[in-house]
Amino acid sequence: MWISEQQYYEVISQKTASLFAACMEAGAASSGATMRQTTALREFGWHLGMCFQLKDDVLDYSDSEELGKPTMSDVFDGKLTLPLLISLQRAPQGEAEQVKTWVEAYLAGASQLPHDELEQEVKSLVLRYAGIHYAYRKMQEHKQKAVEMLSVFHDSTAKQALIDLLDYTINRVH
Repeated sequence: MWISEQQYYEVISQKTASLFAACMEAGAASSGATMRQTTALREFGWHLGMCFQLKDDVLDYSDSEELGKPTMSDVFDGKLTLPLLISLQRAPQGEAEQVKTWVEAYLAGASQLPHDELEQEVKSLVLRYAGIHYAYRKMQEHKQKAVEMLSVFHDSTAKQALIDLLDYTINRVH
């Protein structure tokens, strides 16, 4: 169940980022873009998709009721997110093992902790070990690479709209 950071990136790359990349590539190809432009937009879409999924994973730790899904639903569905994975790596081994044991017991239907208490323990760990901050750093790295992909285009309102889309994706609240 517990995966590495690299395995996490492979999952979201194959899931969300590849979908965004394919959509951008198809749009570019269907509008008569050059091969260089099409490739750049595919890469832009991949980085946008990575940002989107990372932000979605951060939002899983939000208390906002506007999200349309319960807080920490990914964790309680057995889907591991970067904020938790990084926090477990940074935590002392005993603390990390305890949280892993609690989550595994919950997923197996044998939890000794009430749902609300487990939720607070996991959130506390993620906050203490800056898992959300780390995910935001990764989003900024992908944003920078995505913007670099757009260097094949002249400045325009369309190019700015793509950059604005990146910003919206990273800063969205639901």
